[in-house]
Amino acid sequence: MAFKIYFSIWGYATVTTSQGALIIGGSYGSLVATVACYNNTGWSRLDDLQSVRHYSRAIINGDKVYVIGGNDNK
Repeated sequence: MAFKIYFSIWGYATVTTSQGALIIGGSYGSLVATVACYNNTGWSRLDDLQSVRHYSRAIINGDKVYVIGGNDNK
């Protein structure tokens, strides 16, 4: 079964890796910890973040993706 991405999601971080384009965290009414990947096979869900984040940024250093800043509404 294919992963369903919420197209009304906002406040997410993005980065492109060898796996594809990642959508990280964000909100679609509720904050999410979801990490989704889009590539030529469609959408797939990767491991979740350790906590919900929105308005963060993502960078790549070597083979690692770092999610920096943003908030969790606490």
